[in-house]
Amino acid sequence: MHPHIAHIPRISSLLAGMGLKQVVLSSGSRCAPLVLSFTRQPELACYSIVDERSAGFIALGMAMQSGRASALICTSGTAGLNYAPAIAEAFYQELPLLVLTADRPAEWIDRWDGQTIRQEGMYGRHVKASYALPEDGPEDMEKALSIIGEAWQKAHAYPCGPVHINVPLAEPFYPEEAGDWPVYPAAAEALTPPAFLQADIPEGLWHSLQKADRVLCVAGQEMMSAERKQLANALDIFPQITLVHDVISNGYDVEGAVLSHDLFLAALDERQKEALRPEVLITTGKSLISKNLKHFLREFPPREHWHVDTREHTPDPFGTLAGTVQCKPEVFFKALAGQMKPKTSACRHRWQELDIQTRAGLDAYARAAEWSEWKALYHALQRVPVKGVLHLANSMAVRYVNFFAHTLQGRSLEVQANRGTSGIDGSNGTAVGFSLLDARMQTLITGDLAFLYDPNAFWHAYPMANLRIIVLNNGGGGIFRMIDGPARLPELETWFETRHERKAKEIAGLYGWKYIAASDEEALDAGLQDLYLPGEGPALLEIFSNPSVNKSVFQVFKKRLRDYEF
Repeated sequence: MHPHIAHIPRISSLLAGMGLKQVVLSSGSRCAPLVLSFTRQPELACYSIVDERSAGFIALGMAMQSGRASALICTSGTAGLNYAPAIAEAFYQELPLLVLTADRPAEWIDRWDGQTIRQEGMYGRHVKASYALPEDGPEDMEKALSIIGEAWQKAHAYPCGPVHINVPLAEPFYPEEAGDWPVYPAAAEALTPPAFLQADIPEGLWHSLQKADRVLCVAGQEMMSAERKQLANALDIFPQITLVHDVISNGYDVEGAVLSHDLFLAALDERQKEALRPEVLITTGKSLISKNLKHFLREFPPREHWHVDTREHTPDPFGTLAGTVQCKPEVFFKALAGQMKPKTSACRHRWQELDIQTRAGLDAYARAAEWSEWKALYHALQRVPVKGVLHLANSMAVRYVNFFAHTLQGRSLEVQANRGTSGIDGSNGTAVGFSLLDARMQTLITGDLAFLYDPNAFWHAYPMANLRIIVLNNGGGGIFRMIDGPARLPELETWFETRHERKAKEIAGLYGWKYIAASDEEALDAGLQDLYLPGEGPALLEIFSNPSVNKSVFQVFKKRLRDYEF
C-alpha cells in the first residue's frame, strides 16, 4: 500500500479493540482508505447507506440500541454536512457517535478544488470534541492513534455524545492491487467505563423534603431500569409525593404515576393550578414532551427544584434550578424511600383524581368519537405487540401517544423518540438503525410528512423483517391546524400545513413491502391484524383521515375537559 496512508488500517484495528461494533459508511472516493480499513476488519459489522443524512440517523439508532458509539464514515465536501441533523440529535440525546470525515489535504482548501469545503470544526458546538488527524500518517502514527483513542473515550465519557475526526487524505489512496492492504488484529484496549459519582444528597434538600407537603417528581426522556421502577412504586406510601411521567420516560407503568397531565393541565384555571403547585420539584431524565407541564412549572414555580443526575451541571428548563443531586436516580430514590416519613397531604390525591378522570373521559370519548387520527391511534396502540419497541416520530405522533400513555400499561414496551432536537427529519432512520440490531418487534408511528421526509433510510439491502410502520396520513402537517396561531391564518394550508396528495403506498411499492390502508374502523381492525403477521420484510399500515375532522375531534375533547362533562 502507499506509505502516506499506512496509518489508516490501524485505525479500525484500534477501534475494534476498544469496542466498536457497527460502522455506517456512505460511498465516495476520498474516503476509500477508510472504507477499506473498516470493511476489511473482521470484528466490525459495516453497513452501506448511500444518503449521508439517513446514514447519520441510522447510526444514531444503533447507538440508541447498543449504548455504544457507532462510527460514521463519508467522503469529503458537503457529504459530511448531511450528518449535521443526526449529530445535533445525538448531542442533545447524549448518544455516542464517532464521525470520521475524509478530507483534502489542507493546502487544497479554498482553492476551487472539487468536493472541498472547510471541514475542520464544521459541526461547531454540537459535538463534544473535534479533532484533525495529522496529514503525514506514517511519521505521526503514534499521534494519529492517540487521537483516535482519545476521541473514542471522549464519546463515551458521561454525558456521552458525538465526536468528530477529520481525516485529510492525499492521493493516491487506492491500493495498486486488490490484496495490497494490511489487516491488523483488533488491538486489545477496552473502553474505560464512565465513573458515576454517588454523592451525598444535600442536607438542605433533605430538610426541605421532610417539611414539604407537596413534592413533585417529574421524569423526562430516559430509560427507567427495573430497579428504578420498583423504587418508584415504593414511594406509593408517601401521600406528599406525586410522580408525573411523560411517555418517553418509560415509566408509564409505575403504580400511581400521573400520565395525562398534558391534557388536564390545559383545562385548569389559575386557582386549580395553584393547588397543584409543588413546594419541592425533583426531576430526572432529559426533555419533556408536555408543553402544558412546562408552562405550569414556569407559571407556578416550586420553592426548590433539584435535578437528579450523574452529571455535574444540568439545564434549567423552568428557571428555578437550585442544584443537581449528582448520583444515579436509583441511589436517590432508594434513599428517599428509606428515610422519608409519610405525611398527611392532599397533594397526590388532587393530581391522581384529575388523571383518573381524564383517562376515563379519554377512553369513553375515543370509543365514541367519529373516525379521526385520535380514534385510529387510540385503537392501534392497544394492538402493538407486547415486549416490543415503540418508535415515535415528532409532531403529532409523539403527542398523541403521550395523551394515550395509559393504554401501554402492562405491555412491557420500550418507547424511543428523537426528542433531543424534536425534528421530523430522521425518525425513519433512527427506527431502522435500532431495528437492525434488535430482534424484538419494532413499531414506528409517524405522520405523513415525517415519513416522506426520509425515504432514503430504507434505501439499502439489510433485512428489516421485524419493522412495522404506521403512517398517519392527513395530507399535510396537521399539527399546525391544532395550534391557534397558524390555524387562524389564510396561509395555513399552503405555507404551514403544506398540503399534498402523496401516499406512503408509493414508498411501500418502491421497496416491495406489504401495504395496508385504512380509512375507517373496520379496515383498521383488519389491517392491524394483518400488520403484525410474520413476514420477510417491513409492513406498512397507512391510516387516512380528514385534517378538519381531526381538529374538531380534538377540540371537542378539550372543551369536555374544561366543562368536566365526563
